[in-house]
Amino acid sequence: MSKEIYISSTPHETRLAIVENDALTEIYYERVFGKVETWSVPTLGGNPKRVLAGFIVTPTPDGNSLYFIKEGTRAIYRADRTGMGEEQVAVFDPNTPRAVRILPYPDGKRLLLVTENGISTRENFHPYVVELGKPGGADLGELSGEATDVVWSEAGKSVLFGRTVNGLTNIWKLDLGNEEMTQVTFGPGPDRSPMPCCGSRRCPWKPVRGGWSARRAKSPPCARR
Repeated sequence: MSKEIYISSTPHETRLAIVENDALTEIYYERVFGKVETWSVPTLGGNPKRVLAGFIVTPTPDGNSLYFIKEGTRAIYRADRTGMGEEQVAVFDPNTPRAVRILPYPDGKRLLLVTENGISTRENFHPYVVELGKPGGADLGELSGEATDVVWSEAGKSVLFGRTVNGLTNIWKLDLGNEEMTQVTFGPGPDRSPMPCCGSRRCPWKPVRGGWSARRAKSPPCARR
C-alpha cells in the first residue's frame, strides 16, 4: 500500500491530506474558536471530528502518529492518529521564534523545526534540528525564503521553498549538508508552496486569477512513500 502526505500552510491555517493507494482518504485542518484545535474529516464519507488541541500537526514517518505543538508551550508533542496517547517528545528554547513547520527526519529520531519572526516583514526563516528526548536544538541560522513553504525535497537532506530574488519569486532548494542554495524554477512566477504531485515530482503552486493552479517543476523525481 502506498501512502502520500500533503501539507498546505499559511500564517493562519494548516491543512494536511493523507492519500492511500492514490485515493484521498482523510484531511486534517486547524480550527481557531477561542482555542486552537485540529480536526479531521474522512473524504470517503463521515462527519468531521476533533483530533487534538494543538497546531502544526505533522505525521510521523510511518504515518501512525502525529507530531504537534500545543498553544502556549515551547514543546513538541506526539499522539496517535486519533489524538490519544499524548506525550511530550522535545522542548525548544524559549527564545526560539514562532514555529510554523515540523518536518520529521526519516530516522524517526530528529525533527526539522522551521520558525519565523512573526513581526518582521522580511522573507526569512530559521530552522533548527531537534533531537527527540533532548532539550534545545542545532541552530542552522537565518535563511532567506518563505517559512510556510518549506518542505522536504529529499527527506533529511534538502528542502524546497519559495524565495524572492530581484523581485522574482521562484522555488529554491537548500542542501542541509553544505548549506548550498540552488534555484529550481525560473521565470516571472510567482512560484510558491512546492509539494509532491502526480509522478512523484515536486510541483510549485502558482497563484492565478480566481484561485490556484499547479505548474510542474523540472526537478528530479522523489521517492513515493
